[in-house]
Amino acid sequence: RAPTMARWVAYSPLNAELDVFDKLDKSTEALEADGGDLTAAFPLFGVRLEKGAFAAYAAEGEEEFLINAATAGMGVDFNRIGGEFSFHTVYEVDLGTMNKDSAGNPIRSVYQRADSVVSPTDRSMVFDFLPEEEADYSGMAARYRRHLEESGLLDGKTEKGGALVLDLFIGAREETVSGRFVTATTFQQARAIIGELIAAGADNLVVNLRGWQKNGYGANPMTFSAGSQAGGGAGLRELAAFCRERGVTLNLDVNLTDVTAAYGGLGASGYGIRNANNDTVSDYLKTRFLMNLEDAAARWSKLLSRREALPVSGIVFERIGSLVVRDYHSKRTAFRGDAVAQYRGYLDEAREAFGFAGIQGANIYGAAADLVMEVENGGAMCVLSDEDVPVYQMLIHGSALYTGIPFNLAADAAEQRLKNIEYGANPYFELTWEEPGLLTDTAYKTLFSGRYAAWKETVVQTAKEYAAREGLVSSPMRRHTVLEDGLTAVEYDGWTVVLNYGAAEGA
Repeated sequence: RAPTMARWVAYSPLNAELDVFDKLDKSTEALEADGGDLTAAFPLFGVRLEKGAFAAYAAEGEEEFLINAATAGMGVDFNRIGGEFSFHTVYEVDLGTMNKDSAGNPIRSVYQRADSVVSPTDRSMVFDFLPEEEADYSGMAARYRRHLEESGLLDGKTEKGGALVLDLFIGAREETVSGRFVTATTFQQARAIIGELIAAGADNLVVNLRGWQKNGYGANPMTFSAGSQAGGGAGLRELAAFCRERGVTLNLDVNLTDVTAAYGGLGASGYGIRNANNDTVSDYLKTRFLMNLEDAAARWSKLLSRREALPVSGIVFERIGSLVVRDYHSKRTAFRGDAVAQYRGYLDEAREAFGFAGIQGANIYGAAADLVMEVENGGAMCVLSDEDVPVYQMLIHGSALYTGIPFNLAADAAEQRLKNIEYGANPYFELTWEEPGLLTDTAYKTLFSGRYAAWKETVVQTAKEYAAREGLVSSPMRRHTVLEDGLTAVEYDGWTVVLNYGAAEGA
């Protein structure tokens, strides 16, 4: 192959910009990396060569950690990989000249400038050389997991075992002139769904309510009042009591990262973080912003003050597991380490106040949650990898629940089930009572197949399958081995699972 090189930034790009073009997914705003940088969910890399190997990871200042890799031919004739820490972020300053090219197009004149402020955090990296019996990718993951356990990020076994995770989408306003509210599931209908599943034998449930609040999904900053169209506060309290009596974990989906001008009003940009040029980070049309940490903390305090009015089991935080912000605002300067610390604080406080904490996104600081949503069902691969190994899953399996994509949205259901088993994820569905096509004109456009009536039997069957493997889901993943003929073996404490993707008959 041609010589190539790549750089990974821990957690999210150093320079934050919002990209909302040509996206129809649930997380409309995604942080874009400058210069083609990739992002890494954990600050770990390693090398295996013949009978030797080492694991290297950031022990402090991980949010400022970068990994550089290059194949032979890039400057020198050997493969190489190494870690570095960021001290000064380099960004572009637009000179704003009016020069044009021969076709009359404006020429953007910029120069690069280094940030003069260094984040006040310690930085350290550990090189851990592995004995021959541990000299593989599984051994690298095991060493880093030990570090996470010793640092307190992983704190014991999950209590829900093989639970089925169920998102119930409540509603959203149409992005039209009328702004009509579309109710996909009422609280009473959610109660009916949960009751029917329990009666059919699917009784180990973690249920998350999305779009439950006034104005529905995408109305940010959130008001934390239950939507009247779904049944209001009384309906939510009745649903919560129903779930509590039956041992069902009921969570509210909460967004503390995004602001939309339609709901933030004329002062929406005031919530936004500033980049190094002192510009508010937004989409092209100035309709979406990233909430600064100070206002986000105030919103979280407001939610905690409403604890008695929201008697649910827990909170699931949107996006904070994949988004680390840096705010250059002169009066509320915040570093990436401040963001990580605040996110971890949310998880601790949610668990203390409600009993359960979930997070959307797979950055490793999210491993402190009880539930990690939408972990990619794939391994850690880069330009120098020779095996696809589920490193992230080996780090947190048995300590937290985690899901891949919803089963009802998988392109290949059979392969998705195998991948889910291989990577140790909990089963996950996202459903509505009404036909989800009703949401086409709202901010939630991709739930194309999720009507409860059509998926009930599949949900029940899947829940029962996973309940029989509860011990496996609660056990640490010790080793992942790619065998010949398309077979893969995954070893847990007391369990070994062999998967056949079709290449070897009878295995």
